[in-house]
Amino acid sequence: MAKLSKARIKLLGILATVIVLLALLGPQFYVAFAGGFISRRELVIRQRHVQFAYELHLRGRSTPDPEFAQKMQREILEQMIAERLLVQEAKQGILPSSEEQQSYVQEVVSFITREFFGGSSEALEERLVLAGLTLAQLDLYLAETLVVHKLREARLKEIVITEAEIKAHFDARRAEYNLPEMIRLRHILVKERSLAENLWRQLQRGGDFVALAQEHTVDIVSRPLGGDLNWRRRGEFAEAFEVAAWNLATVGSISPVVKTDMGYHVIKLEGRLPPRERSLVEVQDAVRARLLEEREAAFFKAYVSELRRRVLVLVFLR
Repeated sequence: MAKLSKARIKLLGILATVIVLLALLGPQFYVAFAGGFISRRELVIRQRHVQFAYELHLRGRSTPDPEFAQKMQREILEQMIAERLLVQEAKQGILPSSEEQQSYVQEVVSFITREFFGGSSEALEERLVLAGLTLAQLDLYLAETLVVHKLREARLKEIVITEAEIKAHFDARRAEYNLPEMIRLRHILVKERSLAENLWRQLQRGGDFVALAQEHTVDIVSRPLGGDLNWRRRGEFAEAFEVAAWNLATVGSISPVVKTDMGYHVIKLEGRLPPRERSLVEVQDAVRARLLEEREAAFFKAYVSELRRRVLVLVFLR
């Protein structure tokens, strides 16, 4: 076995001292080392981003688990370690310019504002405050994700999906690409049955569903959109909501008051699409994207594992 140099021994001694100090101080200061320390505050902020995204994704379908990100804490930390290693690697290659980062951040924030908050920046910022975040923190997070994306983009250029692979995948899994029956819904969610029944009566008399939803619903995600829940497939809602929604027979019809664990709902059917088979021509881009995503995932799992072997990685999270 080769002898360690004095410099190497000294470095290991310093590192050992740091680890001991961290153990004495507790995990409130640092939670991991991966070519640089990751602080607990960084982890907490990332957890808030994850919780924020998770709740937007649910978009009124069910009651969000307020501890979702806390339960995913270790997985989130492992992702942060992987990203830290990728960013360090990116410094040796192509990094996005500040102009690219700014443009990307503006584009994504505009999308979130439009799709989830009815175009209202004030509604987005209000929701961020409830999540314990600021718009500046969201901007910084998005800018950091672009760095990782650019590295992935550079590393994945050699992955090629052939037309033969696309056809073989489609032939084997054709049913997965068919469109199921879908409905588009709006809902108003309130906590008191009496209020829900009052709103239902107003709607029966010709009340404006969008205006009433924006005024009364406690679903903060769909509120700026007038209660819009977009297009949905079967099985996406709580049982009572699901039954009531799919029992609405005609576009424009409104359900009686429906009780779920979230509260009391009034539901309106905005549209209905029948199931439909799709051809390879229609879905070939989706198939290519799916195959590419699968190849990317396998590639990056191996790539990050290799990066971890090159760098000392320590996890202090308890």
